[in-house]
Amino acid sequence: MSDQPTPHEHEKWVYEQVRDEKRRAHDRFAEFHLALSESTIKSSELTLRTAVIINGGAAISVLAFIAAQGRIGISQLGGIADCLILFALGVASATAGMCFSYLTHYFTFAGQESNKLSGEPPFVQSGPTTKWWKLSARVVYDLAILACLASLILFVMGMFDVKDAITAFSNDRGLNIPTTNTSHLAIGC
Repeated sequence: MSDQPTPHEHEKWVYEQVRDEKRRAHDRFAEFHLALSESTIKSSELTLRTAVIINGGAAISVLAFIAAQGRIGISQLGGIADCLILFALGVASATAGMCFSYLTHYFTFAGQESNKLSGEPPFVQSGPTTKWWKLSARVVYDLAILACLASLILFVMGMFDVKDAITAFSNDRGLNIPTTNTSHLAIGC
């Protein structure tokens, strides 16, 4: 008797090896999808929440400053109102970023769902709509980043406006706080 496997046993062995590799490929695909989703969602939520908090906190600080000053003239309110508008736009921009972040996760998931799992190599194949979902996810991902950056830029611009408004307010009250006008730095002039 020979120790050589019969052709049928060899075919069975090859089939089992391919089947096991298919399972491993499908498991790796699922694990990657889960890990990517979890880390992306956590980091984007944290970044965008931080943008909302810094802009909202800045607006609250300006309002608290106004309340602490008591009577403020109409001329001083114009500069302060501009600051509040920038901070409000920063909050709106960060909130839009949260929406784009959600859409990024949704489109990424839909793209993964559109893939076809196969019993033959390659075990994971793109479906008919996979390309569209990937492109859509990339577009809203870029929009989320831009919205977050816009929120941070609006915050910085608002802070320069606050500085200018406080300087103008203090000069009107005769406090003469020595500062320089740096608003032009926020917009790159």
